[in-house]
Order: sequence, then structure tokens, then C-alpha cells
Amino acid sequence: NGANTQSINVSQAGNVVVTVTNANGCTDIEQVAVQQFEAAVAVITGEEAICQDEQTTLTASGGSTFLWNNSETTPSITVGAGTYSVVVTNANGCSATTTKIVVENELPTFAFTSNATCNAQLNGYSLTISTSDGNSVSASEGTVSPNGNGSFSILDVPSGKNVTITVTSASGCRVSTIVNAPDCACPSLAAPVSGGNLQICEGDELPRLTVQNDDENLLIDWYNAPTGGSLLASASNAFTPNAPGTYYAEARDAVSGCQSSVRTAITLTANVRPKVEVVAVEILLVQTM
Repeated sequence: NGANTQSINVSQAGNVVVTVTNANGCTDIEQVAVQQFEAAVAVITGEEAICQDEQTTLTASGGSTFLWNNSETTPSITVGAGTYSVVVTNANGCSATTTKIVVENELPTFAFTSNATCNAQLNGYSLTISTSDGNSVSASEGTVSPNGNGSFSILDVPSGKNVTITVTSASGCRVSTIVNAPDCACPSLAAPVSGGNLQICEGDELPRLTVQNDDENLLIDWYNAPTGGSLLASASNAFTPNAPGTYYAEARDAVSGCQSSVRTAITLTANVRPKVEVVAVEILLVQTM
């Protein structure tokens, strides 16, 4: 190539011919074949962002041996957030270096703004949480309703079922929590207060049996037995029987349908009328002078 230095840089494959002349003027010619190997191409694949406290797997390719900046020599490494570089060497001894940065995204946060509360029908419950704008909320039971400004209500969760709530950030990081179902069992309802037992004479018109009830949310149902039995009248504070006997009043919540644990017995008694017998009496009148 015309160079007259002891060393030269060669950038292409081919034959290099060098002529060497010593101090006496003697010369020698040598030919060297320069081979060009394929360059190594280092590539790292794997997640560039992970969630807090998570790890990811980075995998290097493009060579046969690997040396990471954490001293690992395997193609794949499992790491947390940080900067990772690898030197990849191929079978011809050519090397290349590449770097990947793994960043850590924070987990979303949330707070309960209302506790799990049973609905009026006692067949389900609801609760409310608050989180940052941009986060999404899902639930394993019930319906999620956004209220705006990061507030979400979880509605109509079936009574007796726990619900798993998951909050997901815009970066895809998520946190979950389990809410235990509250006790939505019927409360204890007092039996109705009797309006009193009644008595009539046989053949009299049958009167109404009554209970005292000033609560418009309580309905009174009438039965012919202390438990079970047949429903004779519904949602009435008074009941007119079709015969003397003992009847039973049960309180029922108008919304939840919960019933009093016992029924109030009210008795209508028909007393036998007395019988009157007329006896003929002879009267002897004696006239005296």
C-alpha cells in the first residue's frame, strides 16, 4: 500500500506484501493473508420497566460467550432495576458490547373511603375506595362504578362473598386486596305486641284481632300456627278470623324481608250462651172473709 513504516493498519481482507531491507541492502519479501471475520452483534432482550420489588430476565445474544457487568457469564440473568451491560464474543473472537437500562415503576396506592356496608335488602354490600387519577380498578365480584377524581364504588357484591379488588396504574403495575364480606344476616326482630285476647258469645259477629305497630317499615303477617302453617293475611295490623281459635302474628321488615324469630299468639274465645228454662207454676188463690 506504499507505507514504509514497520506497522500498518489493515481494514480490508486480502494479501499484504511487505519488502524488508536490512542495513547491507539485502531484501526479503513476505506475503501475509489477512482474513476478515464477521463482527459480533450484541443484543439484550427483556423488559425495560418493572414494577416495584419485581425482577425481570435479560437475555443476551449475538455470540457464544458472555460477560455481564455483574460478573455473570450466562446468556440470561435475572435482575431488578439498574443498568446492565454485556460483552458478547463470537466464535471468531470478535466482541461487542451493549447496555440496557431497567427502570422501576412504583406500585399504585389506594385507601378505603367507606367500609363494606350491607344494602337495605341485606342481599349484598358495597364499599368505596380512592386512588390516584389515571389508575383503574377492577373487582372479582359486584360492579365497579367510577365516581370521578380517583374515587370508585364497588356495588352489589353478593352477600356472603368476599371480593378481591385490584388497582392498576398507567404503567401496568397493580396491587390487590381481599375484602371480607360483612355480616348481612337478618337482625333480630321483636315479635308484634298483642292487642289482647278477645272473648265473644257464641253466635256473635267475629271481631278483628289486632297488634300494636307504629313502625311503617314493619309489616304484620297472620298465620294459623306458631311456626310454619298457612299464611292467612299479609301486611295488616288487624285480622278478622272466620272462626274462634288461636292465631299468630309475625313481624316482617318491608325492605329486607327479615322476620321476627317468634310469633305472637292471640286467642279468640267463643263462650257458650246460658240456657234459660221456663217452668209453669200453679198459684192457688184463697179468698178469706
